Amino acid sequence: MLDTFFESRERSQRDRMEIQNLSTSYGEEFMNELRRRANDKNLSPRDRKHWRRLLRKAEKTAE
Repeated sequence: MLDTFFESRERSQRDRMEIQNLSTSYGEEFMNELRRRANDKNLSPRDRKHWRRLLRKAEKTAE
């Protein structure tokens, strides 16, 4: 909750669009793809943090 409280509107919109694009591209498997990217040790820590943030947001909207 607090992580989105200090988030800019632009970042929030960008994240929503990226989640929507992934959903369109991967269909029902997009959550699995987000999990894979969030845990991919070949990615930089910064990139994994980005994917973990998107995964949290996608999980919240799926509830």
